[in-house]
Amino acid sequence: FGVQATYTCHENYTLIGNENRTCGLTGWTGEHPKCLVDWCPEAPAITGGKIKISGRRAGSTATYTCDHGFVLIGENVLSCGLGGKWTEKPPTCRYVDCGTPARPDRGALILVNGTTTVGSIVKYDCDDDYWLVGGDSQQTCTKDGKWSGSTPACELITCDTPHVPPASYVVGYDYNVHSTITYHCDPGHILQGEPLLKCLESGEWDNDAPDCKCKFLNEIFEFLY
Repeated sequence: FGVQATYTCHENYTLIGNENRTCGLTGWTGEHPKCLVDWCPEAPAITGGKIKISGRRAGSTATYTCDHGFVLIGENVLSCGLGGKWTEKPPTCRYVDCGTPARPDRGALILVNGTTTVGSIVKYDCDDDYWLVGGDSQQTCTKDGKWSGSTPACELITCDTPHVPPASYVVGYDYNVHSTITYHCDPGHILQGEPLLKCLESGEWDNDAPDCKCKFLNEIFEFLY
């Protein structure tokens, strides 16, 4: 009666329960403790990835990362628990390749990373005198194995329909890049401004449209001033 029993565990084991028990009137106090293994085996290996382990005792962690071109499936961190087992099922690394993206006509594509695996980036560009229309100029290979966005197209650069002031008309074949148009005035009018306009690679005309002034009113204005 009154005697105390103290429990200790062997190396690599942790005591769970009452460390001390006393002999009382109705028997030993407390519950019978257990000694659980607190030392885990090597963390499971992973194909296409790496493991960083903080230790193998209870509470230690194993962190998984995948190599470039692989996507991690599952939990990336496992913990060493009492009983000598790693928590959770080890993850896997799945290889993902989006393949070569489509190249637009009159254009080119640039693989920024030099790869087509997950996380890779592709940029689109057009030949001279063409510009990108629609789609996305830059796309990324997603973990679903598909390129994000949609492929753009390359269209010939054109300028907007030129402004035609009153009493004037335009002579020109088209409004495409490098093309020129010429302004003329109706009879009885004088052209003021640049008669020849050129469509630039920016899609803008290189000058503003000229005006056509009434010749009679212009002579009166010059006479008065």
